[in-house]
Amino acid sequence: MLACHWRQFGIHNVRGFFDRMPVRDTASWNTMISGYAQVGLMDEARRFFAAMPEKNWITWSVMVSGYVVCGDIDVVECFYGIVFEDFGDMECYDCLVCS
Repeated sequence: MLACHWRQFGIHNVRGFFDRMPVRDTASWNTMISGYAQVGLMDEARRFFAAMPEKNWITWSVMVSGYVVCGDIDVVECFYGIVFEDFGDMECYDCLVCS
């Protein structure tokens, strides 16, 4: 639902919709982070990432992809170290490498 709202009205308008949601699941957080990353607003994506209560491999992949597109490789290298510490999951790490 958030993704449809975002495509129709833009990322800034969907923020109000997100803020009014009574329950925010991992998918809704990931959608917001992805939306900000897709339009190059990595500072805002990072704020959402930091506030997100529970992250998964999609969350990490979206952040890494966003930083790569913006050309901020130093931050990407930092994320690789953190994700491996947090997840220790080779499948997750492989997903990030492909990002």
